[in-house]
Amino acid sequence: MTTVQKTAAGAALAFALTAGVALAQTVPTVTVTPIQPSTAIAPGTQGATVSTISFSASQPGTYRVASIQLGLTPTGGGLVTNLTGCQAFNTSGQAISGTFDAATGNMISFNAPLEVTGGTNMPITLRCNVATSTPVGSMFQFTGGAVTFAPTLRVNLAVSPSLVPGQQNAAVALLTLDATRSGQPIRLSSIPVSASFTGASNLTSCQVRSINNLAGALNTGANVVSTIGSGTNTFNLDAPLVVSAGTSMTLVLTCNVASAAPLGSTVSFAVSPSVFPALSDTTGTAATTLAGGPNGATGITAGTATFGTSATPGVPSTGEGGNAAATAIFLAALLAVAAGGTGLLVKRALR
Repeated sequence: MTTVQKTAAGAALAFALTAGVALAQTVPTVTVTPIQPSTAIAPGTQGATVSTISFSASQPGTYRVASIQLGLTPTGGGLVTNLTGCQAFNTSGQAISGTFDAATGNMISFNAPLEVTGGTNMPITLRCNVATSTPVGSMFQFTGGAVTFAPTLRVNLAVSPSLVPGQQNAAVALLTLDATRSGQPIRLSSIPVSASFTGASNLTSCQVRSINNLAGALNTGANVVSTIGSGTNTFNLDAPLVVSAGTSMTLVLTCNVASAAPLGSTVSFAVSPSVFPALSDTTGTAATTLAGGPNGATGITAGTATFGTSATPGVPSTGEGGNAAATAIFLAALLAVAAGGTGLLVKRALR
């Protein structure tokens, strides 16, 4: 490792220790609040609005709800068996689920995932056929239970602010794969990353590594990207990568930087969530991929690095000024990769 690399690595660790922060994910939740109907339901009514429930989310951003288990509390002498052919409707009066009978489980599976946005309330109404034998004055309240998210992957990219010509295994970018809002594990076999340069390509032997094992790589041998070129670069993984439902994973993109890279020239990286080849590891069907940062932050999908004389601590080039947590992890990763470490230094730096 060169003197420049050692200096940059030491500065990175110092910054990470000073920051003392980590990309800690809190578990996002969707809460369902019942809204009591204002009037009793007339016996024999078909398609009566018997209850309203409202969805709200604990963090910003989009939540895609696939299904919900409901409870039902009848009052005024009513019975669960009095309601049949129940169905969920949105505020526009459109049916958004199939039908179910109140006595057989009250599980609503939405026709398409219900999108709940953090900071807003999403009400839906529940309409049922009311038996003629229902006692006059009966009322029914559905209550929220367990929510199941649709298979979803949120992607966030942080690009190094600078790269030093001659660096080996330089930490070029961080890629966060977030399945905390997914009800199923997400599988990836490849990762597409686009790049553009102000000059010639100066990045070679590029690999993807886990932040928890920087000494290893997820693409080796023939899967190593020999040279990053303009346009889409596909990192084919040696084995499928699975992000467990309810968790997130941070990857580090590393490359060798050519000694002849012109100072002041740049490289820009971007990921396009809409074309990410993410699958549900449970069903094998396509998962929805969105841009999204930690804990509901706005997702970043592009950034630019400048070839310079030192990789001094700075904010990852994210287009929105970056954030301290991403910077701390990024710079600690730079240290560990440059030193050939295993990720232990990263963990220590972020305690």
